[in-house]
Amino acid sequence: MLLGVALLKKSHDENKICTLYTSPFHQGQGIGSQLVDLSLQYFDSPDVLITVAQEKLIELAPILKSKGFVCTASIKGMYRPESTELFFNLR
Repeated sequence: MLLGVALLKKSHDENKICTLYTSPFHQGQGIGSQLVDLSLQYFDSPDVLITVAQEKLIELAPILKSKGFVCTASIKGMYRPESTELFFNLR
């Protein structure tokens, strides 16, 4: 059974958490927080980016805030015409 997943991009130019997902049946159990912690350990760098669709912000805001991420930019229509993508970096 899959509880959650984080897809990461680690390159010379970018350290990005591309996807952060927790099964709806297991949300609120700290799995997303643990995935972010493991992701940050993997990157071993303060220069980490995560982008979040505006409609998903309410779900991810507590984790992002608790880990020290701050919104640094937004782009409307980046991935979908009707959605704004928010960019978060570590403080």
